[in-house]
Amino acid sequence: MRMRNVISCLAAATLLSGLSATAAGATSGHPVSVCQPNGAGCTPPGTYSGPNALVNGDYGGFKLDWTKSVVQAYSSGVPLFWTVWVTYTNVSSSSRSLTCPDDPTDLSAVQEHMSGGSGDDGTVGAYSTTCSVSPGWSVDVPPGGTAQVFTTFHNVPWPESAVAITWYNAGTTAYVYPFASSTCDSSPVFFGLHGMGEGPSSTIRTISPELESFDKDQNAISGAVLNHPVSYPTVDAQKWRSLLRTGSALLQGENNLQREIRSYTKGCSAAKDKIALVGYSMGAWVVNAWIMDHPKEWDMIRAVVLYGDPCYRGDDLNEGLARLFAYGIGCMPSSDYPYPAARAHVPFQVKTYSLAHDPVSGEDWHGGLGIPWKTAQLVAAIRCTKKSTCSHLDYTGSRDIYAGALFVVSRLVR
Repeated sequence: MRMRNVISCLAAATLLSGLSATAAGATSGHPVSVCQPNGAGCTPPGTYSGPNALVNGDYGGFKLDWTKSVVQAYSSGVPLFWTVWVTYTNVSSSSRSLTCPDDPTDLSAVQEHMSGGSGDDGTVGAYSTTCSVSPGWSVDVPPGGTAQVFTTFHNVPWPESAVAITWYNAGTTAYVYPFASSTCDSSPVFFGLHGMGEGPSSTIRTISPELESFDKDQNAISGAVLNHPVSYPTVDAQKWRSLLRTGSALLQGENNLQREIRSYTKGCSAAKDKIALVGYSMGAWVVNAWIMDHPKEWDMIRAVVLYGDPCYRGDDLNEGLARLFAYGIGCMPSSDYPYPAARAHVPFQVKTYSLAHDPVSGEDWHGGLGIPWKTAQLVAAIRCTKKSTCSHLDYTGSRDIYAGALFVVSRLVR
């Protein structure tokens, strides 16, 4: 059944008030800002080639250049992260090795220096680096060969800022304007879909804590995957009157995701196969619906990660609320889950995570008792308002969040 019929069908369902996770008051995020007092706006997300700024012409046989910058996508009103890529070129006549410094956790050894940005001046240390993420990193580089390493900063310079980079004890670049030109945004990206009581939306601007946790973990792993939260309506998870609004929000979420994907890939064939979809709770349901309704866009997707999915179908007949009480509307068929068809015909890979006794996704609830266990699962979902009593609220900072982030990085960063 296609999503166009979801609103009328959901009116007959009687369970979905407990479908999602965190109350709005429990979220946290960043304030909305125009970034610059002079109204010039924020630095746009995207991949910026160059500035090819020299760090050192001969540092132990290597020439070091700042060769690329990536401003990660944002929806909070303020750009949050950007990544600087430095290329090591072996200018000697013999093979040379690159290894991490003795203290790879010293993030102050890499710095950004900003000047002329209408007040956003100063020096900021790194948020993560290749070596802070992988302290044992090493590579052998032949004569004339290259190797790239990165550092991510949690402070994005304004467009008018001149920026210099200090790279350990190798040196400091001249001040340059790194955001003067950009290519189409072909960097790997994950589109994040929030839970029922979360944002971003027109009423809640903060980002889902589960998605922020996912982004933090993938930044620590690679710093190379952009974060693009998809905005769609927030539904009050604890009111029965929200049933029709749930269907409307689900449909809007699917439509908004489609629009964001098309916008990201429009005129940029290099962006194909660089996308991951990450959904939590109701957001996982939106991802299910999008996959079912948009098979022509499957080749754009490289990875899918679902947390606390109400469309979940696990071992021993464990099922999520959407399957038990909403006729499986918008869900992939139980026989195929978590893939929409035979695995050989699907270009992307899927990971679905359900914590023990999560009443929304249904893990560990099926006990072979017929109706009573379904009722108990529904009641638990309705009461799902406190972490101490509901595992559906325990995904933030969990091993499953990290495992999903690692999976996305392994699929997209190559």
